[in-house]
Amino acid sequence: MSEFTKEELEHLYSHLKWACDIEVTEKNIFLKNKIQSMIDNYCEHEWITNPHDLISHCCKCGVIK
Repeated sequence: MSEFTKEELEHLYSHLKWACDIEVTEKNIFLKNKIQSMIDNYCEHEWITNPHDLISHCCKCGVIK
């Protein structure tokens, strides 16, 4: 899965915020709130690899790579 960087999410958010100021629609507000949630929950992954099975996971959020 391709992830956005935090900077890319913030850029998208700023454009959606602007779009909501111009045209308030349910879809614009939903997307703006979803992007804000992604920014709030963004993890700068710190990978740890298990030496037994060579599976990497983030020690902050637990996502597996």
